[in-house]
Amino acid sequence: MAIAHSLREYVTFIALLGSLFIVSGGIHLEGDRKATPVTNTGLLALGGALANLLGTTGASMLLIRTVLKTNSQRGHVPVPR
Repeated sequence: MAIAHSLREYVTFIALLGSLFIVSGGIHLEGDRKATPVTNTGLLALGGALANLLGTTGASMLLIRTVLKTNSQRGHVPVPR
């Protein structure tokens, strides 16, 4: 019986992720952002605020494309010693 309950919870969570992926696929945050630590910190702060409104899964699905697109501009950044 416990396995059936766990399987039902798993299926509902996957359905939630799928629906959030479909809905957030049409939402694009546009702008010319430079890939800097300040920009990343701002996106993290925005994600934290959105997580309070949309939940953590919704906020991450909404912002993941923006973060990946912004940071794709960065080349290899050497670590200072």
